[in-house]
Amino acid sequence: MTRLRQLTLFLLAFACCLRPAAAWEADMHYGLVKWLAYRAGFSLQDAEIVAASSEAADETHVLMATYLIAEVCARGRAPKITAVSRVVQQHHFPAPEHVPNSPTARDVRPGHYGQDRAGNRWIRQEIKDATAMLSPLVILERFGSSIHPLADSWSHAGHPDVPDKWFLRCRRPELVWSHPQSRGGWQSHDADITHLHVQDTLQTAETTYRFMIDFLQARGQFATRPPTDWAILRALVRDFATRSTRDAKFDWFMSEDERHGSDPNDGLPYDAFTTYPCFLEETSLKKRDRREDYPRTRCARREAGLQQDLHETAPPMPPLQNVPDSPWVFTYDLLETWLVGRNVSQVLTEMSDLPAIARGFAAESAAAAAMTDIDLVEVLLNLWLVDDHGVVNELGHGSGDIGALRNALNNPFFTASGPLPTVRYDALAEVARHPCSSLPFELIRSDYPSESPDGEPITVESYVVTFQLRHAPRDLMMLTIERRNGAWQLTSIAWAAQ
Repeated sequence: MTRLRQLTLFLLAFACCLRPAAAWEADMHYGLVKWLAYRAGFSLQDAEIVAASSEAADETHVLMATYLIAEVCARGRAPKITAVSRVVQQHHFPAPEHVPNSPTARDVRPGHYGQDRAGNRWIRQEIKDATAMLSPLVILERFGSSIHPLADSWSHAGHPDVPDKWFLRCRRPELVWSHPQSRGGWQSHDADITHLHVQDTLQTAETTYRFMIDFLQARGQFATRPPTDWAILRALVRDFATRSTRDAKFDWFMSEDERHGSDPNDGLPYDAFTTYPCFLEETSLKKRDRREDYPRTRCARREAGLQQDLHETAPPMPPLQNVPDSPWVFTYDLLETWLVGRNVSQVLTEMSDLPAIARGFAAESAAAAAMTDIDLVEVLLNLWLVDDHGVVNELGHGSGDIGALRNALNNPFFTASGPLPTVRYDALAEVARHPCSSLPFELIRSDYPSESPDGEPITVESYVVTFQLRHAPRDLMMLTIERRNGAWQLTSIAWAAQ
């Protein structure tokens, strides 16, 4: 069977059903928000609506800052991109200054209770409009949606970092939103992880809780019982914030489940998380401590959902060029070889311009500079095959101490069971996804002027390949492929964390 026909058959089976996310993470925006809502006095059903609406901004690619980075940095001229940037700002980066504007002029500040700030303006408005004639469902959904930017005013505090590296120099920085440099920058998940920001988590939770109580006082029909005193909840929230693995967070929610079993007005039943039952699986936390067994947060619905995705009908396939060296076919071959076949050696020797990929990493890291090009790129490719992406984030994704990452990939003593476990997928549809394409990736044309060996001006044919990985759903991958001497090659490996 030819590769082109394999690609066609693949598209008939593939359905793009991506669940993206953005700052803090679902343990906070969904799990803790529902717990707080129930303790404030909402019913279990209403608390679910509020929490699901709080998380909703992280469940659609339209509101994802990572996709905005790809559009404004790689494409540069996407239609209505300024309007999209403003919507992303409204839901995730509540800065008082609007776009377009310099990133340094767009500071996000925490929306402390009692202060009139951009971070809490939306939620204050929802409470103020208590007399609006809306259905109960719409009222709760709007209130839940307003909680999201309030919480993000802590996790995104500061001004947005801007991609400005060897592999991605942003064409329109005045429209970019990303994690601030002070909290890890645009390539790190650290801004969203509670145990790295315990005090901010406490402030976020307390402010959210106080606004919930205000809402219930303004709309008494939603109050089912008096709120719990915050002084009682504070220690529990601190315990939640310090949990540093998915298993540890799961244990916290299970302890609250046990409390609810003893007293229906206390704790929260774990099976009440119905909209996003696998929410802990979507976080960037480590799965477990290195000495623990298989994580108990494993969600049966995740595998069932994957099988359902694969059996849906895919949208019509975009027309290909019907030539073997089409950039679409090369990209499919590249991703299948790398992510499904895990044949990193073939990607290194047959599909990559190793000096081009390694050049910038070596310029920024002494450990990278001491490595050969092939060893360096091998580490970069292998890190995206590691099953536990929380560990990869702790090791800097390869843009930090790549030497430590190399040791983690190769050292059998790094984990109790051996080297870091890698992913296992049978088809590209299981691992790579893009919500805006019938393929599991999208190509953005990025040609640029250059010179031939004899000094003649030429245009280098280039594309930025964007996609997400199932086991790292909070990263947007951005690879560059270029036609070199008549053949396509991988020339850079980039990513944006969200």
